[in-house]
Amino acid sequence: TYADLGASVTDNVDGNLNIVTTVDGVEVAVVSVDTSTAGIHEVVYKSTDQAGNIGIATRTVIVEDAVQAPVSEPPPEEPAP
Repeated sequence: TYADLGASVTDNVDGNLNIVTTVDGVEVAVVSVDTSTAGIHEVVYKSTDQAGNIGIATRTVIVEDAVQAPVSEPPPEEPAP
């Protein structure tokens, strides 16, 4: 499963800014990524203040095929003193 970390925005003049979120170019209310299929997804958070200043943050979500995903090896045990 994928749990999105979300985004927050602050401005020194505007107190209540809206964040528009898109996943793979489609505007969404809730971020959802299909983790059953390998692929790369782009989550973009965008906010504009009353002066027209734009803030953008992008998150890349990489879903790997479980069969091809690298397997992490446990660290080697150290010899007892």
